[in-house]
Amino acid sequence: AKDVIVDTDTGEGDAKVRVRVLSRKRVNLVLCAPESGAPVAQGLAADGEWTELTVVQAKLWSAEHPDLYTLKLSLADEDGAGDEISLRIGLRRVEFLPGKGMFVNGRETKLKGACVHQDVGCLGIAAKKEIWRERLAALKEMGCNAIRPAHHMHSEEFMDLCDEMGFYVYEECFDKWTGG
Repeated sequence: AKDVIVDTDTGEGDAKVRVRVLSRKRVNLVLCAPESGAPVAQGLAADGEWTELTVVQAKLWSAEHPDLYTLKLSLADEDGAGDEISLRIGLRRVEFLPGKGMFVNGRETKLKGACVHQDVGCLGIAAKKEIWRERLAALKEMGCNAIRPAHHMHSEEFMDLCDEMGFYVYEECFDKWTGG
């Protein structure tokens, strides 16, 4: 999904989801609700143009309420068959206000986090998603709401779990001790 760019803007109850697909073909967009999976907005994207979808009474993502929408993108051939991918996305507004702090969806938010390495102890880096779910659940139970995946890139499954379980993530590609 590196050829898909998603931008969100939340307002009073409604949200705008802007999608840009870097493809010369037409791509059908369907945004589905967090719990029911029912379509809430649809559109058509083509030639790298931005397409805006409006979500009425949007459920906003936060650490306390990690509601994720599913954005389905389908590329159709002449015979109607084609590729389809799905992306899970959270709709939220994050603001950093000088002298006041961080606000998520208009609510002051304090980060209570932990640094997590990409390995799972003696299991190494090839740990199953269920192991990470258990570890993240234990951190959540302790009141943790933020994760810094330390030193190396974590798996896509790990990052998806953080979204699903309600963790803010400070993702870094590499540690740097000196410039360059």
